[in-house]
Amino acid sequence: MSDIPSAPRNEMHIDPNSRIAGLPALKIRELLRLLDERPRDLVYIQKSIESRPEDTEVVVMELRELGYVEQDPDHKGYWRFSPPGQDNSHPFS
Repeated sequence: MSDIPSAPRNEMHIDPNSRIAGLPALKIRELLRLLDERPRDLVYIQKSIESRPEDTEVVVMELRELGYVEQDPDHKGYWRFSPPGQDNSHPFS
């Protein structure tokens, strides 16, 4: 066992009642974690957030405007967690 204490994780706790892009912040956090694993298309995102197709597009556009997602340049029609969002300075890291 090491005598060196572990560094505390830099975490931000999310208010379960807060909303982002009209959805619960916790649901958005889970979506962003999925998009960080690999790019996903709107159908996958729609199922993930349990929304209608037109609402899914609105959510993705709002997340894009906030800088959390971007279109994947290698996969047309797919979205990924945006590189600027990967700096752990946002509430979803």
